Amino acid sequence: MHCLRQRKLASYLVGRNAHYHFTVKGNQKALEENIALLFQNRAAPHHEDLSPPDHGRIETRRIWCSTALNDYLDFPHVGQVFLIERDVVNKKSGLRSVEHALGITSQTPQQANPHISRFLVFPKQPIF
Repeated sequence: MHCLRQRKLASYLVGRNAHYHFTVKGNQKALEENIALLFQNRAAPHHEDLSPPDHGRIETRRIWCSTALNDYLDFPHVGQVFLIERDVVNKKSGLRSVEHALGITSQTPQQANPHISRFLVFPKQPIF
């Protein structure tokens, strides 16, 4: 979905008392760069979730959230931005992979705290 359509969809949803959660990717270069820069020197995650070692892997998801860009970003109805990190260790091979996903949501920290936000869908391809 092109950024302009996402902006229209965001306004449409919020105008109907709904919320949006969008993954931010390379087709939204400025938005992606601003969010990535915010989380570049991040502290401890706001939430960490260790999945049971099922399916031959150990998976840890970490999430960082921030409202620091709300008044800066050129995107409608921003409640917060987030970074989700997925750290997977294959139990058999020992190989480790780390993927990151940047995102934006209309929900405020009170509406979607990091504990709740861990359920956001993670993309199949790494972001950076």
